[in-house]
Parts: sequence; C-alpha cells; structure tokens
Amino acid sequence: MSKLFQILFIALFLFNCSGNLQNKRKISNHKKIEYKAIPRIDQNDNYGIHILLNLPNTLFVFQKSKNHFIANYQISIAILDSSNSQIKHHSWKGIKKVDFFEETRTEAKSISIGHFFPIEPNKYSFSILIEDLDSKYRWNKKIPLRNYSKDFLSPILVSQNKSELKFEGATIPEKTDNINLKVSYHFSNIDIDSLLYITCYNDKKIVLKDSLTINQHSNIINYNMKLSEYWLGELEIQFDYMDISENLKLNLPGNNSRYWKDINTTAKIMTYILSSSEIRELKTLSKKEKILFLKNYWKTIDPTPNTEQNEIMNEFFERVDYVSNNFAEIGPGWQSDRGRTYILFGPPEHIEITNQNNQGYKFEIWHYNSGKQFIFIDEGILGNYRLYREIN
Repeated sequence: MSKLFQILFIALFLFNCSGNLQNKRKISNHKKIEYKAIPRIDQNDNYGIHILLNLPNTLFVFQKSKNHFIANYQISIAILDSSNSQIKHHSWKGIKKVDFFEETRTEAKSISIGHFFPIEPNKYSFSILIEDLDSKYRWNKKIPLRNYSKDFLSPILVSQNKSELKFEGATIPEKTDNINLKVSYHFSNIDIDSLLYITCYNDKKIVLKDSLTINQHSNIINYNMKLSEYWLGELEIQFDYMDISENLKLNLPGNNSRYWKDINTTAKIMTYILSSSEIRELKTLSKKEKILFLKNYWKTIDPTPNTEQNEIMNEFFERVDYVSNNFAEIGPGWQSDRGRTYILFGPPEHIEITNQNNQGYKFEIWHYNSGKQFIFIDEGILGNYRLYREIN
C-alpha cells in the first residue's frame, strides 16, 4: 500500500468510526473476570492456596475525585471443605485510582489482586464475591472442589508491571511478542538428574519443546516464551516433572483470532481496503505467508502503536462481525453491497426505508453526517439489496 493511500484510508476510516459512535452496537466479547486458585509456598515456607483475581476496569463505576478517577470495591473469599462447610473466610476493601477517564473504559486495564490462605493440603472449593461499593453491583464466582496436593506445579500468566508481577488470567494481551510465565512448585523429592519439561500445543500440534533444571533452593521459576505469528486461537502449555503434570491454557492475542484461522476468507474481505499491488501479491503467498503479510499490514497502519490495542483493526473486524450477522443474503454478509458499505463507512447516521417505485421495489437510503448517501434497492422483495446509487 502506498503511503498516501494508507493516510487516506486511516483518515476516512477513523472519521466514519468517530462520527457514528452513538450508533455502534454493543460488543459482546468483553474481557471477563479472571480467577484462579493455585497451591503455593509462601516466603515463610508455609503451604497454602493463593486466590488470584484479574478484574477489568470496565467492571466498575469510577468517580471523579480531583485529578483522578476512583473505583471502590470489596472482595470476599470463603474456603469450603468437601462437605461444603466454610472453614476460612477473608474480606477486604480496595481502591483503584487512574489518571484518565479512558483508562476506566479500557478492557486492557485491570485490577490484579489476590489473597494467600495458609492451609493444609486437602480438597477445597472457593466462593468469591466481588462488589462495586459505588454502583452496588455484585458478582459471584465459584471455584469447584478439587484436591490440592502437597507436591504441585502451579503455572500462571503474568505481566511485568514495573517491578511487580501481575496475574493476567488466561488471555494474552494484544501486541505481545513474548509472554512471562510464573511457575510455583514444591516436590518432596527432587531428582537432580530430572528436568522440568515444557511442551506447547497449538491446533493440537506440538509447536514448542523446552526443558529446565529445577532449583533445589527455590520454589519459583520465571519462564519467558516467544510467541509465533502463526499460532492462533488457544495455546496449551504442559508442564511435566517426574510423575507430576499440570496444564495451562491461554487465549492467544486478538479478539479477531477466528479471522486468522480462515485466512483465505479474511484475505478476500480485506480486498476492500488493500491496493491492487497488495492483492496481486497476496495471491502468490501460502497460507502462513498470508497471515504474516496481513498482520504486518495492520501493524503499519496502527494509529496507536504504543498502546495495547490496535483500534483500527478491531473496528474493522467488529464491522465484519456486524455485517455477517445482519446482512447475509444469498452469500455471506461481507459480500453484499450493504455489507461492503458498512465495512468501509461504518453505521449510517440514520436509515430511510421507502416504497417509491411503481413496481413496488423497496429502497433503503443510508444517510451519513458527511452528506454521503447510499441507496439500496430490493428488486426481488426478498431482502436481497443491491447498491442502486451513491450520492456524494
């Protein structure tokens, strides 16, 4: 894509995006509350269970306070035994403070907290109550009964935030080339000749193998893993030491990962915004090369490369989602004239439906704030609209 074409495309796309925010549908794939219970040895060599929580900022109502925005919350955690009787409970209040309003509505920003319960190995379940003290919203989460053994492997995904390691849940952030894994462990018997084996699976295929030496004088391993551009969907990481095994399942970056699985269809959809030379080049590439080519394309037009989200890519695929659900006619929604128009120009300011033709044909007229209009005609009276006229 030429530099001029890129600039024009970004300007047009963002203009139509910002001009119709009030008409955008609500996105259903919001980041969820993430929670996990793992056995751990604390700094005093006490065994216990660590409850980890990752709560997106969008969960809470933030109040303006001087130069900040503040959310007040309370967390309550109860431990239950195999007979469902409560044996321990802990509750505490917290405050989340951010500097900018945008941070309160950004799912990439979250509260990462937890609590360690010193307790003997046994079977436990957990009940978690999360409360927004301002809005009075409440969320109840359950961790089902399982056996927490004396010997264990406990891998989690963490992000490096200054000097603090934060629990990230099961979703790898966007724009991530490497991930940090923190593995807590305890073994009654350590064989100095045995290794900790790490095996990664993607799409049911082994994509990475590694091994590490266990340190007898520690109970923590920090492991950094490089991600491949070609890994899509779910990443399953298996940890094995002697007869102890543990799996960690992670969702790879991007709300649009399903589009990378069917890369040939994605390439066809993106012909709406690619230049002729880029389309010709795409046709010569293998599937893996197409993935890399299109991902690099989105990187080059990312309007905010220093943030965790690629807003223009997310907006594009959100529009594709919408037309797939609303404008499927004889073929997929993105192939229809209304679908193509929606992808390129976004939701119209308003839609006018008329029956002005003597033959009874139905018309849809899309009006945009820019003055642009698109007139679609349904000649078969079956909802199969084609573009009849475009008015600048």
